[in-house]
Amino acid sequence: MGIAQLWDAYVVSSLMLAITWLSQLFASIGLDGSLLSSWALSIIAFTVLVKLITLPLTLKQLRSSKAMTGHSPRCSA
Repeated sequence: MGIAQLWDAYVVSSLMLAITWLSQLFASIGLDGSLLSSWALSIIAFTVLVKLITLPLTLKQLRSSKAMTGHSPRCSA
């Protein structure tokens, strides 16, 4: 089994399962309107969820990047 098959078997199928579950959840509570389908809502909700989960890493990276700008050597022209 190659890396592509492993990626599909574990990562892609897990993400699709989560999005499908969210879509069914939104459809079951009546949020399957004409403006936004339950699939669109599930993709938006999944994106927000992933952003919230990775927020601590993002903040740490921003702080490190800001701290590194103070350590950069001064260039004189």
